[in-house]
Amino acid sequence: MAIYSLTFIALAFWVAFRWARHTDEAGHPARYRLWQTLSDASFGVYLIHALFLLLLLKWLVPIMPVAWSVGLRVFILWFLTAGGSLIASLVLLRIPILSRLIGRSGPLPQRKAVAPAAERAHGQSILEEHEAHERMIVYDIEQRIAIKP
Repeated sequence: MAIYSLTFIALAFWVAFRWARHTDEAGHPARYRLWQTLSDASFGVYLIHALFLLLLLKWLVPIMPVAWSVGLRVFILWFLTAGGSLIASLVLLRIPILSRLIGRSGPLPQRKAVAPAAERAHGQSILEEHEAHERMIVYDIEQRIAIKP
């Protein structure tokens, strides 16, 4: 077993070395975006695959023909579980808040940009505008938690 493990590790390093040796202008190896996307989705696939497997075992396996070989049925089940989990994980990666459920933080919605100095009311600086906003928040909190006699 040790010989097999060492041989496989050496083979994996050799393949990775060959892959990383050929880079594009940005310094990325071939098909970098594909592997990066799969890497981002992998933890989500791990988390979601049990749900797909449970659904497929409940609904698909009972309707599969018994005449099919066991190997074919297992392959179909594996392929649909892995494919469904991957697609669901990739979709969740694109949704800002839900992407955090599968281990990667997607882009959050952009905040409204601060208006340029020329457009600010009465020539307020950013600091003055920020301080006024903080005073409003503190006043609002004080009003909400004020204890009525």
